[in-house]
Amino acid sequence: MDFTLAFDMRWAKRGHEVANAQFLVASAGPARPGALQSMPTLQCRVEETTLVIQGPAMEVRFNTVYGVISSWLYEGVQLIEEGPRLAFWRATTDNDRGFGDVAGEWKSFGLHWLKHRIDRVSWEVIEGGRAVKVEVSARVAPPIKSWGVSCIYEYTVYGTGDVILSVKGVPAKGGPKTLPRIGLELRIPKQFEYVTWYGRGPGESYADTRQANRVGVYTKSVDGLFTPYTFPQENGNRTEVKWTSVANSRGIGLLAIGMPEMNFSIHRYTVDQLEKARHTYELSDSGQLIWHLDYRQNGIGSASCGPGVLPQYELHCEPFQFAL
Repeated sequence: MDFTLAFDMRWAKRGHEVANAQFLVASAGPARPGALQSMPTLQCRVEETTLVIQGPAMEVRFNTVYGVISSWLYEGVQLIEEGPRLAFWRATTDNDRGFGDVAGEWKSFGLHWLKHRIDRVSWEVIEGGRAVKVEVSARVAPPIKSWGVSCIYEYTVYGTGDVILSVKGVPAKGGPKTLPRIGLELRIPKQFEYVTWYGRGPGESYADTRQANRVGVYTKSVDGLFTPYTFPQENGNRTEVKWTSVANSRGIGLLAIGMPEMNFSIHRYTVDQLEKARHTYELSDSGQLIWHLDYRQNGIGSASCGPGVLPQYELHCEPFQFAL
């Protein structure tokens, strides 16, 4: 609901918006997936350290050493170059480095040094060959610390080309009080620069900065999603996102659906680049797009000039589970 001026005023013209409001309404719920019986069957084979899953128009390759998708082709177009992998670190913000220095606490636990150790990769063909389930057990931890997160990725690849990914994680005791983020990082081709989402927008938003953004369907370029802070840092997140898509000029790309919601951001720069740069001009194109699909992020707060993140917006270091 929008409230606009009915007449010209000295300070604004007719039609200028002075207030708006949105209300939750009942819906029919998300569309149901197609029946398994109607899905095409998949072919599954192993080539040395690669599990290859093929369907009528798609091919997914899992690297069984690193426990990630090494290639995902649809109609000959490469969809993923690396990932997805759990991500807990973000480029620290001015507020993270402010009063209380939560960034210093995060770094003392090595959150900026996290490495993946793959413990086991297994797979099985299910549903009469119409789906393949891949399970990856891993530990995410800094190399010189005893603290870490034990996690399980469970992929279900369907004959339609859809993939459901469920992730569970259990942090070891003695870790940090909070985490910067819990989510997935994917590296995708830089041609996928057209981004659409259904959620809060059009500007960036976080758990504690979202009220000024309305829920809707928005489209922007990757560059249009970047917030050029004077001092490079975490930026460009969108909250309460039901789904988001990235596509090339032909309209081919990836659609990620929250179950039920997620955060996302996408950049031409890695988190490490954003963390190290002191000026925007020091950022250089990584040659890929870094796509974050987050279960949650820690709030932003105002610790550079006031209080930190309020308790209800903190992301506590505790067991988690989410799916996309």
